Amino acid sequence: MKKDALDEVYRLYSKQVYLYAYALCGNVHMAEDLTGDTFYKAMLALDKHVPNIKYWLLRVCRNLFFDCCRKGPKEMLPLEETVLSTGEDPLEMLLQNEKKQQLSAAMKELSQSDRELLTMFYFLDCSIHQIAAFTERTPGSIKTALSRARIRLKNILQED
Repeated sequence: MKKDALDEVYRLYSKQVYLYAYALCGNVHMAEDLTGDTFYKAMLALDKHVPNIKYWLLRVCRNLFFDCCRKGPKEMLPLEETVLSTGEDPLEMLLQNEKKQQLSAAMKELSQSDRELLTMFYFLDCSIHQIAAFTERTPGSIKTALSRARIRLKNILQED
């Protein structure tokens, strides 16, 4: 991979890697660190040909997260939400932000594996077979786990 290719890969996948990292750790600052470290590893692998770069980046991010977990729990910093001005109707933006905050809070109540599956399937547009290959599980077990995660998320959202 050359430097121009790394720039293109960063442009294409940085948001997805960040979202995946955030789903794993639930912390904005740690997700930023994991994303940066993931692309640092990609930079170190400039000479290597990686056949499916998106899933390679996600695997690197996941391994970095597990390395951080093994090193011991760190004090988690509070999550800070930022609102970007888009020129939309303020009331509509407020309602959308409320829904996003409810979903974010409900996702935090799920287990790490449930968050990971839901994020990969709904936000990173990964197929069942891709998730199965990535997590080294069967497609049937992924479908079952995804169904159960959706039910748990639905129950959490209904409680609120």
